[in-house]
Amino acid sequence: MTATVTIPDELKALRQWVVWRWEERDGKATKPPYTIDGKYASSTDPDTWTTFEEAFAASREGDWNGVGFVFTPDDPFCGVDLDKCRNPVTGEIDPQAREIIDALDSYTEVSPSSSGLHVLVKGRLPGSGRKRGDLEMYDSGRYFCVTGEHLEGTPLTIEERDAALSALYDRYFAEPKAGPSTAPIVPVNLDDAEIIERAQAARNGAKFSALWRGDTTGYPSESEGDSALCAMLAFWAGHDAARIDRLFRKSGLYRPKWDSRRGDTTYGGQTIARALGLSSETYTARAPSGNGAGPTADEPADEREENDGDAHTVPPLRAERLDELMAREDEPLDAVIGDGGDGAILTHDGKGCIAAATGVGKTNMLLRLSRQICAGEPFLGYLIPRPRTVLYLMLEGSPRATKRRLRKVWADADEKARSRFHIAHAALDLSNKDSLASLYGLLHEVQPEVLVIDPLRNAHPGDENDSAQMARLTAILDGIINRIGCALLLAHHDRKRPPFVRRDAGSDRLRGSTAFTGWLSFALSLDPDPGGEDRLTAEWTKTRDAESALERLSLDFDRSTIDFIPTERAPEGAVTPEAVLSAVFQQGGTARGPDLIRGFVEGAGARERSVRDAIRTCVKDGRLEEFVAEEDHKTRAKSYQLPLEPAQEEML
Repeated sequence: MTATVTIPDELKALRQWVVWRWEERDGKATKPPYTIDGKYASSTDPDTWTTFEEAFAASREGDWNGVGFVFTPDDPFCGVDLDKCRNPVTGEIDPQAREIIDALDSYTEVSPSSSGLHVLVKGRLPGSGRKRGDLEMYDSGRYFCVTGEHLEGTPLTIEERDAALSALYDRYFAEPKAGPSTAPIVPVNLDDAEIIERAQAARNGAKFSALWRGDTTGYPSESEGDSALCAMLAFWAGHDAARIDRLFRKSGLYRPKWDSRRGDTTYGGQTIARALGLSSETYTARAPSGNGAGPTADEPADEREENDGDAHTVPPLRAERLDELMAREDEPLDAVIGDGGDGAILTHDGKGCIAAATGVGKTNMLLRLSRQICAGEPFLGYLIPRPRTVLYLMLEGSPRATKRRLRKVWADADEKARSRFHIAHAALDLSNKDSLASLYGLLHEVQPEVLVIDPLRNAHPGDENDSAQMARLTAILDGIINRIGCALLLAHHDRKRPPFVRRDAGSDRLRGSTAFTGWLSFALSLDPDPGGEDRLTAEWTKTRDAESALERLSLDFDRSTIDFIPTERAPEGAVTPEAVLSAVFQQGGTARGPDLIRGFVEGAGARERSVRDAIRTCVKDGRLEEFVAEEDHKTRAKSYQLPLEPAQEEML
């Protein structure tokens, strides 16, 4: 139970409190946050937080183990979590943790397990929150359980520790650097205004212009936006640190934090040094190939600036002869899912989706695919060359229901494969900076090679038919792929259509603007097979990196293992009477015979004879009534309706 006396008042004053309790998930003890009325809370949704007084009262009266405080970008606080560093019986603290506690010299308390410690300070992390081993640091998008069990010998107040915090962060979490730049300062014969003009006109000028204005949309934090702009300036300013600093101060990103102290340097100096350490080339008469011609180490090569030293700010177009192109060897694809030849269904930096109507099996398919990727085992008969780590973001449904599915999917998997799978039930809004920063914290922690978002619809608030909004969304997703170095798998929906209207072809089946569908590397669309229950047809509606078109598949669904088994059935399946009854019901209880037959044949790939046989069976059994509609008196085409209940007949 929480002891309130020693909890600092400045924490209690904020409406950023939740309650928590111990729960077991996958054999591990966890502490999920809750609202005071028993619903899951989110560390990025203020509507799920409350006051300290209300949280504390609920923790005493309800089935809760304590209260927790949520860190946000709007408060000055940062939490440092030291796990497994304290003997819960003797209170002895290991030397490394003691060194960190002494360096931060701020309010410290014992964690709920009694084997860890939480240090609370005022300060900002140079980058996003991180976890390494038993050390975690967060200043937004996470919550800490607060016990009030103050560690004797530490302050009872939360102290300003920006410099100490930055030093600790750099010691444990600093990004790997290429080392100090070995390239000398290269004089650039342009004044500051000309540099900005050329940078804005370059191929990646839109990104530069946005950052220059102070717009960090698509970056998980302002700090990462600072780093990206400095990397671009390093190229254009010829590695001149003083000039980079001068230019940055003219940008919309400049703010007091730039001059805040970081040990023997400043935040700005630190950011410039990091940019120079990652850059090896500069703007010259002809920029050599390589990553120095671009703004960031992880930016796609086709968006990096080249120039020829003339008055042009856009590189000249170049062509090569056909035989030169054909003679040049292509680099082998790093395939996550192979296509049976030299191509790939999904590459290491590709993006694909499983698309279907609600309830058809998108999640089941993605859970099975994730398991196959973690184990390096074939999927629907296609090779998965090697095992990879998967992070699955489940954005709908209950953890309990997901757990039931996972038991079936993973029943026969070995320990190594299981260790590569990570799952988070989360609330996610990719358009929200805090939510995106929280996601990046998780991505840096897990370092997945494949990220699954299920469903994409729950990851953003935008209109999927709006091309501008979808372009912004795909830019954010590309940022994740480039920064983390992972492939992306999504659950998505087919376009809605009336029952048995002929379906669209190819990627036109997918819901949303072509800004999204054209961006995908592959799409696999699922449909119920009219031949019977637990049968599906799977169509590769898009395969950008495959060597040739992939065949349409007929699949048997095994509910006991949540597996999909390709069969030798022809695409045209037999239609069951139940499928006919369902079709009539979906059309309001009445259907014209020609429309019903055409819908099955064209919309579901069924055989006409099979449809007619199923209709006759329904009529013979009394489950459909046959009649000729007034508009069909001339042709005598038959229509069908579901029998009326007795009560309905009386009303008529």
